[in-house]
Amino acid sequence: MGSPFAVRLKPSRLAFVAAMATFLAACGGDVVCVTVPSPAVLLTVVDSVTGNPVNAAMTVSWTENGGPTTVDQLAASQGPRVVEVGTSSGTYDITVHATGYRDWIQRGIVVPSYGCNPFPAIRTTARLQPAP
Repeated sequence: MGSPFAVRLKPSRLAFVAAMATFLAACGGDVVCVTVPSPAVLLTVVDSVTGNPVNAAMTVSWTENGGPTTVDQLAASQGPRVVEVGTSSGTYDITVHATGYRDWIQRGIVVPSYGCNPFPAIRTTARLQPAP
């Protein structure tokens, strides 16, 4: 009977494990992070009275950690409005300006850092109030 810690690998997987071990050894054993951009915040935009998606043209702007402002201009659209904001962990201030509505402002949305792991997007809803 073999060791209780023995692991049997198919030759193709064994080659992959060996290649990764060689790669990591060449890097001094440091962990290599490969990042894939993903949204930091998923912002759903709805009418505060009806709960329906806001289909009007809108501008969504945000700052990350007090940095420069990023602006996303969105044309009028039918169906759900989900806006992807940012691509990294940090603290976000977001403003939504839509035709026929009061501006919606949310400050201090925190997207935590998870090291090498992709972070889950923070989901929030902008409930826009119709302009008088």
